[in-house]
Amino acid sequence: MARRLPARLIAGFLVLLALAACAGSGVLSWEPETDAERALREQAEALQATVGEGSLAGAAIGAALGAATGNVGAAFQGARFGQFAGAGAGIYLKALQSDFANREAQLEQIAADLQLSIDEVEAALASMRAVLETQQARIAGLERAVAANTATQAQLARERERAERNLAEMNKAIAGAEAREQVFAETRGIVVTAGDAPPAEVAAGEQVDGYLTLLADRIASMRDIAGTLANDI
Repeated sequence: MARRLPARLIAGFLVLLALAACAGSGVLSWEPETDAERALREQAEALQATVGEGSLAGAAIGAALGAATGNVGAAFQGARFGQFAGAGAGIYLKALQSDFANREAQLEQIAADLQLSIDEVEAALASMRAVLETQQARIAGLERAVAANTATQAQLARERERAERNLAEMNKAIAGAEAREQVFAETRGIVVTAGDAPPAEVAAGEQVDGYLTLLADRIASMRDIAGTLANDI
């Protein structure tokens, strides 16, 4: 009789495969030098972990990232994000409909998931601001040093290469945040129906809309920071 591997072991394999793929693509090929750079890289990877090609792999990676923090709730939420963003709004909507019987409850859960995403994006934003400030200071300092013949063009070029790596991490975080925004917006559009709705459902929908606006604002701020760094390189 054929034996099946435990689900947790399969999930472990999926995580290892995903990390191996990242290593092969060069994602793990450099070490950040500052706390802000390290935080940005981890946050970008966490946001990108929800953007997979398969919902099962996405769920496993998301759960593993959440569990790594020691937070059971984060592990559950990570699995939810990994699953729905891996396969799009359809998977997320199916999960909501399975767990919650009415549109009001579904919208309330969307709002809760949105709030968690906003918290993660705001953390990434803080890291991006810190990285930008440090990077601008280092580049400006090296430019002055080159002009004074106390540093070389090669040193300045290496610093600009570092800035380009940091910019790549920023863009990765932005892409992950945008993918979440798209899934939430698409799901909201399906759950909210045209015509009259009970007041509680209307209120829940308005709360989702407010969070979507806030998420879009945070993503715009991320783009501004990345654009500033790109111009400074």
